[in-house]
Amino acid sequence: GWVPDGIDVEFTINMVPIVPGSLSIVVDGGSPITDDGSGNLSDGGTVNYTSGFVQMLTSPATSIVVDFNVYI
Repeated sequence: GWVPDGIDVEFTINMVPIVPGSLSIVVDGGSPITDDGSGNLSDGGTVNYTSGFVQMLTSPATSIVVDFNVYI
């Protein structure tokens, strides 16, 4: 689960490795936060494709929906 602290949100995606450029995170039904293929999120946060660790700078009020591809 995610733990909002009013500043950022950190969580780990357990299905890895994540395909760079495939991550999409929708916070509270808004526009998706996406990654640039180099580990940077469009909200200023980061993603580690190998470990699955995500740090978003957007703090949700109610929900996070994450979509991504993994290497099999």
